[in-house]
Amino acid sequence: MRKIWNKGLKTGLIPKTAFKKGQIPWNKGKKNTWTDLKQLSEARSKRKKNFKFSEETKKKMSLARIGKFGGENHPMWKGGITKLSERVRKLPEYKKWRKLVFERDEFICQHCYKRGNKLEAHHMEPFHRIFTVNKIQCIDDALSCNKFWDISNGLTLCVECHSKTTKDKRLKWKVPFVNFSKQYLKYKNEILAGISSIMTKGDLILGDEVEIFEKKLAKFIGTKYAIGVNSGTDALFLSLKILGIGKGDEVITVGHTFHATVEAIYWNGAKPILVNVGEDGMMNVEEVKKAITLKTKAIIPVHLMGDMVNMPKLIKISGNIPIIEDACQSIGSSIDGKKAGSWGKFGCFSFYPAKILGSIGDAGVITTDDEKFAEELKNMRNHYKYNPGKWGFNSRLDSIQASVLNVKIKYLKYFLKRRKEIADIYDKNLRGLILPTKRKNRVYQDYIIRTSKRDELFEYLKEQGIETMKNDYHFPKDCPKPNKTIELEKQTLRLPINDVLEDSDINYVIKIVNLFYDKE
Repeated sequence: MRKIWNKGLKTGLIPKTAFKKGQIPWNKGKKNTWTDLKQLSEARSKRKKNFKFSEETKKKMSLARIGKFGGENHPMWKGGITKLSERVRKLPEYKKWRKLVFERDEFICQHCYKRGNKLEAHHMEPFHRIFTVNKIQCIDDALSCNKFWDISNGLTLCVECHSKTTKDKRLKWKVPFVNFSKQYLKYKNEILAGISSIMTKGDLILGDEVEIFEKKLAKFIGTKYAIGVNSGTDALFLSLKILGIGKGDEVITVGHTFHATVEAIYWNGAKPILVNVGEDGMMNVEEVKKAITLKTKAIIPVHLMGDMVNMPKLIKISGNIPIIEDACQSIGSSIDGKKAGSWGKFGCFSFYPAKILGSIGDAGVITTDDEKFAEELKNMRNHYKYNPGKWGFNSRLDSIQASVLNVKIKYLKYFLKRRKEIADIYDKNLRGLILPTKRKNRVYQDYIIRTSKRDELFEYLKEQGIETMKNDYHFPKDCPKPNKTIELEKQTLRLPINDVLEDSDINYVIKIVNLFYDKE
């Protein structure tokens, strides 16, 4: 503590003006001066310095640090995210020492931003710092900012400077479209424990975590195999590549999709044949039937928004033409008990951070029941490193991404359930819109509404602090979308829907959307 306060004095990081009347809890509302605070800090440091542990207690605490005396969860060996052994924390001398040092002070930890008046085990770690004040100045000297920031907000700058320096506009949203930081903090301890384990072992590329995730995902989807790759885009590209699809071939898909679906076809040298979608936004299977020619070598149905294409009907008309499912937006969705990604020759999944099951970077998987193709894909994604004689690709799933996914897949059913709850609230309360198609056993990657006043609604929601996303995917001129698809996309707007949104957030979105139409 003394070092922290001395540093604050020396650098001016914690100036006198940072402390106002009633701000320091232990003075019970009395006027506080810098001298008072300094004396309090020094008094605590002195109490801590003069307190002596017995040799027996020292030995027990030392044993805890090397994993003995019930110390298998000690923070020194778990990345500073777990607590000391219960047996150590119950030692009378340990309790007495903790009471002497933090008897009545409220403090904020600079590392975990936790406010309280009890010493936690992780606060003993060297990278944690305890401040006994509520506010300190913004540390951005370059911007000469004299504002104060609340250390509990998790930032190192005031909100204004943070926005200027990082260009992070998400700070202004009352309801952000995706809140990555909130999602991370919810599972922070498990995520960091997994990453720490990987870094300690040095198991970074295609390690044990990847194999574990592949097995878990295959089991969830209902296929025999899952092959981890770099992204959902690579999953689509490699699926086409391994089927030998190339120049002169045609692949049928939809225009109402993200760029990656058509990019995968284009970069394999084949010609994309784009068909329209129906009123539900899914591939029009009747148009697929008309589009099939002798040159058709594959069909890519796109399961958008969490819904699914009519797969029983598509399989019936496809004959022997391989089907590659783009299931990047529909993990967990099913028809007749059979999940997206398990109907075709291959299923392609993306774990981009904004997905239902999201990693902390790019990640993807190919699912299949074909053992021969599964082994070939494992070699292809890794340059055919152990099977020389062929040119392959670098499309490996990192162990860190797999580790994060292994944490989150445990909560996948909850993610799906919570999104369904939010969709139901929207369905019951929104007015003046065309709402998403309700289908049994669909999921909600996105909640996409349709309105002829899409752009006006988008701007109005933006003004009210609600972040939404338009569904405009502009393809190059050499691959024009069907006119019906273009008209549909001009009307679509994605509302916030994810597992960390509160009911109050959803009700606010509903209130503002309904106000927009009530004004008319």
